[in-house]
Amino acid sequence: MIINKVGFGNGIDSYIEDRFENTVNVIYSDDNNKGKTLVFQAIMFALGNEPIFPSGFFYREYYYYINFEHNGRYEIVRKGDSFAVLKNEELSLFDNVTEFKYFFNKNIYKLPIITKDKKEHLVDLFLFYQIFFVGQDKRNPSNLIQKGRYNKDEFIDMLCSLNGYPITNINEKSEELEGEIKKLKEEINTLKKLGQFFDENPNLAGYVNKSKDFEKHVEATQKLKILNEEITEYKKKRSREINRKTRLEFLLNELNSLNRTLKQGRIICSKCGSDVILYTNSDIKFEVSNDIVRKQVKSAINSQIQQKQEVIGELSRGLNKVQSDLTNFLQDMPEEIRKILLYSDELIQNNELDEKLHEAMLKLEELKQEKKNLEDSEGKAKQKRIEMTKEIVSKMNYYYKLVDPRGQLHFNKIFTVNNITFSGSQEQEYYFCRVLALSDYFAHDFPIVIDSFRDGELSTRKEEVMIECYKKANKQILLSATLKEEEYSATKYSDIEGINAIDYSEFQDSKLLQEEYNIRFAKLIGKLGITF
Repeated sequence: MIINKVGFGNGIDSYIEDRFENTVNVIYSDDNNKGKTLVFQAIMFALGNEPIFPSGFFYREYYYYINFEHNGRYEIVRKGDSFAVLKNEELSLFDNVTEFKYFFNKNIYKLPIITKDKKEHLVDLFLFYQIFFVGQDKRNPSNLIQKGRYNKDEFIDMLCSLNGYPITNINEKSEELEGEIKKLKEEINTLKKLGQFFDENPNLAGYVNKSKDFEKHVEATQKLKILNEEITEYKKKRSREINRKTRLEFLLNELNSLNRTLKQGRIICSKCGSDVILYTNSDIKFEVSNDIVRKQVKSAINSQIQQKQEVIGELSRGLNKVQSDLTNFLQDMPEEIRKILLYSDELIQNNELDEKLHEAMLKLEELKQEKKNLEDSEGKAKQKRIEMTKEIVSKMNYYYKLVDPRGQLHFNKIFTVNNITFSGSQEQEYYFCRVLALSDYFAHDFPIVIDSFRDGELSTRKEEVMIECYKKANKQILLSATLKEEEYSATKYSDIEGINAIDYSEFQDSKLLQEEYNIRFAKLIGKLGITF
């Protein structure tokens, strides 16, 4: 991924940064509060990261634009939780970060999957971005910078997934298989007994009438309640998505109708006489009286309809799974009850019983093999996790010795020991080592983005070593730095070969956003049909 341009604004004040190059970029200034952190946060926020803007900055009042290349050219505009994405002139619209995440996974980069709360999840973008992004605030070498609903163990699980060996809830799956094997063995024994039972008792009517009880009634009732609640929840979610899909289809019909009306005449507002017609997607407005924009919006809505159809399909599959669990539970009853339910109408003949017995025995062998394969994969996954962690930590120590040959730190894990006290620039050295080690190990395509990379009184020699390592990473690097008054020079970084130096010293404190950028910024988001 190569970031070409970023901007943010609201029609009152705006800013655009388009001086990035595919090399080591350093945004620096002679003092704080020049807007460097705002630019870095705007980049990540436009890419779907959680907001971690400086306090006092009302980020929801602004539109955020980013232009980057990654197997094609992308332009993204985000406002609040809504996204508009232009990929090679094709427009897509998303109402929230989750929808954008699935677009990201399908079109930009296949995101890793981890097991959380006993279910497989596509990781959230803010967790994934911590592989290559280090913000200025909330740093914590012993845990995630931005935790959300994840922890550091799940970050390692994500790395395992990226490495091709996802850590799943193997114990639970093994227990499920063991339970299925046990039930199947019981069923085989039952079928064998029933074969003899049918020979001796051709008429089951009398036996059926003898059955009176249901053992473990309370436990069964509670289990049924849980399964039925899950079924109800799936149906509610599916119904909501179907309603959203229906509204999108209705909106598309309205836009098609508008298209026909515009061909026949001209639509104007009865109150103000304007012929500008807007379509609002949550936080973003599109001028659909413009023919090109209207076609793009219609295309984007079609994509949303298709996505909703896929979500409905996923929910239906989830619903079917729970319904299947319910069916299996109803079958998992005391032997006498099962016999009544299955065989009371004398529909099972001896030849059918033999066929069921044969199928059950084949299925038993399949389950045994599946359990063995699962146990083998668990061992491989654990070993791969150990090897991966060892190699990443080794790379971290390698980089640490480069930047601080006489340093006292030695990394044993990817994250440090909880509550360890760092002195001077050690915390910054840790993040330097981690992002480069992960970049080397995974050879990912994303730029390394570090806000305030000199934090912690980093010495000139260490800084020079870091910059040389960044230059050798063979990818775009985005760094920011605040220089002391005595070391500030307008040519400090531009004198270094291979560095794209961007000086923010000329900006007034907390005045990065300016009116003079408004027209240019409006044109940028206008390419996606967006208007203030």
